[in-house]
Amino acid sequence: LTYVLTYHVLPGAFLSTDFVDGATLATLNNDTLTIDLSNGVTINEITTVVTADIAATNGVIHAIDSGM
Repeated sequence: LTYVLTYHVLPGAFLSTDFVDGATLATLNNDTLTIDLSNGVTINEITTVVTADIAATNGVIHAIDSGM
């Protein structure tokens, strides 16, 4: 469970406007996510951000359509 949860968290607070096409970002469990901005925001070629920039008290949430 810890692996799955930390895979979905980036250190810091990123708004969708902070993402750069082709960027690789390290997750809390030291895996990497690759960002594709050619058609919205896609992560690792399979996961699409469906709702971005949800402000939370402990960071920013981006709702996705699938996981790992």
